[in-house]
Amino acid sequence: VGILDDDIFEEDEHFFVRLQNLRLEEGGAEGTGIPPKARLVEPLLATVTILDDDHAGIFTFEQQLLRVSENTGMLTVTVLRNSGSRGTVAVPYHTEDGSAKAGVDYQEARGEVEFTNEQTR
Repeated sequence: VGILDDDIFEEDEHFFVRLQNLRLEEGGAEGTGIPPKARLVEPLLATVTILDDDHAGIFTFEQQLLRVSENTGMLTVTVLRNSGSRGTVAVPYHTEDGSAKAGVDYQEARGEVEFTNEQTR
């Protein structure tokens, strides 16, 4: 089944593929006098979802949990862009204290991660 690409933003779409009207070709069990066995069983219907990739994307961290030694010096946290990669997009970020405190355990950070058109990481 061919999927047609376009540059139009649209919601995800779906269509169905259905198995039906099973036919047996002649000669399936030739010379035995027993008809060939075949049947359709569930599921007879498959749902295909076409994910629209003509939008800016969905952004997430590559890893939800990171562990780092104090002597590491600098930590890089990777952001991924999925389900679309159209256009240049800036994603703001900032650090927030947990049990580690800014200025005592880590340097506070604030800024934007910029993704260019078609960039995914």
